[in-house]
Amino acid sequence: MKYYEFNTEAPTIEIDQGTNIVYPFSPPIFQTHISDEFKSLLLTEGEKLTKRSNDFRSYLAGNFINGISLNYPREEIAEKYQPYIFSLLMPFLEKLKNIGGGGQIRNLFEVQKSKGSYGGQMAINSLWINYQKKYDYNPSHVHSGSLSFVTYLKCPSTIFEYQAVTNTENAGHLVFEYGEKMSELSSQTFKVKPYENLMFIFPNNLRHTVPPFYTDDERISVSGNIIVE
Repeated sequence: MKYYEFNTEAPTIEIDQGTNIVYPFSPPIFQTHISDEFKSLLLTEGEKLTKRSNDFRSYLAGNFINGISLNYPREEIAEKYQPYIFSLLMPFLEKLKNIGGGGQIRNLFEVQKSKGSYGGQMAINSLWINYQKKYDYNPSHVHSGSLSFVTYLKCPSTIFEYQAVTNTENAGHLVFEYGEKMSELSSQTFKVKPYENLMFIFPNNLRHTVPPFYTDDERISVSGNIIVE
């Protein structure tokens, strides 16, 4: 049998020579890990924040009754946190930039590219720490900016052990949502069981939700938005 070479810029999984599963439509989600040192910095600086001065709940979609979201001072972001976060982000953007021909994933960043180099034109304009406790949750929502991210500083495994009686056992998970259901071969959700040091960077308008958990634990995460100036 003659094999034909199939060339595409869309993400693919090769099954055999000339045979692939092609994923041309989904937006990219970058997955990486932060260092223990950076995790300690975020935790230490987060402990200095107060409900009186840094309460960020009214700016967010989150429904936090037992826990709280606190924003890091904006004047400290560029110096303390942005260089490290951008060091994780840049390899992903460089990889996308080098995909030729204006492919589907590359097109998501045409606006950023038209404004010049990534490092000089992007900035983290908001950064906040979430102390999520029993029954707290984030409904399906999107963020502002161009890119958003989340990383986990504390994530007890016990939050996954107790699930509500339902056919969607998502307690304690992070759930990304995209598109609409078209067939049994398509998926509209990407469910993740978080753990410490895990980090995701994703397009700001990618919908996601954080279901509640039902144990007497605390999960700590940090989220932020990146703008193009």
